[in-house]
Amino acid sequence: RHELAAPRLPHGEKHGSGCVLSAAIAGQLALGQPLAMACQLAKAYTTRVLASNDTLLGYHY
Repeated sequence: RHELAAPRLPHGEKHGSGCVLSAAIAGQLALGQPLAMACQLAKAYTTRVLASNDTLLGYHY
């Protein structure tokens, strides 16, 4: 069993954050990462997007 937890960010919700996470997981799997590592890397990426600004949309980098 694996769990990815994080504190809630102060900027609230971002539009498309679930899609960002699922696409990042799929991308990491396509690069050959094992599932658990793909999820960890995708979670880190999604957290950066969510923290990127305080608007409804996040910056992807």
